[in-house]
Amino acid sequence: MDATLANSVYYAFSTFSQTLAGAIGFLAAVVLYRIQGLDAEINVYGESVVTYWPNVSPGDLNVDAAHRFWRTRQFAELIALVKQTPNATEDNPQRKEDYGRLVSVLGIRKQLLGAFYVALVLTTLALAMSGLVLIRVHAIRATTAAAVLVVGYSGFVACLVAYGVVAVTIFRSHSPAS
Repeated sequence: MDATLANSVYYAFSTFSQTLAGAIGFLAAVVLYRIQGLDAEINVYGESVVTYWPNVSPGDLNVDAAHRFWRTRQFAELIALVKQTPNATEDNPQRKEDYGRLVSVLGIRKQLLGAFYVALVLTTLALAMSGLVLIRVHAIRATTAAAVLVVGYSGFVACLVAYGVVAVTIFRSHSPAS
């Protein structure tokens, strides 16, 4: 491959790598910040659900289990316990509203982390591919250079789309209360 084509491939892939590394770093900071906000909401709504648990004897298994699930952040188990407990939310409108918000915020958190993990995996793959191309840039044939650039650009665009999905998830996750 001639020097001009090798330089083009080299600079394209080094630019992809630097851009993706910077973008995923910034995105991670934003996601962590938003997760902290969601965790604060989860704590408020979870505490509300546990605090207003149906008035039964203190030694009751459900009360003990509810407090244990809340303390250990096992919110899926807490939600399952609320669902199986008769009148767990019906006798108190505030608890019912907080329970609904808890379920909603937990869903948002799960969706945000899922989208971020996809973006992180795509970025890792794109950076690994870029590294391999950069190491072997002079061994790439001129006839395959265009294909290598297309694959690299496609990986770059896939990462940017994944970042966009994460950003949209973050923006849609802001409730009026947060």
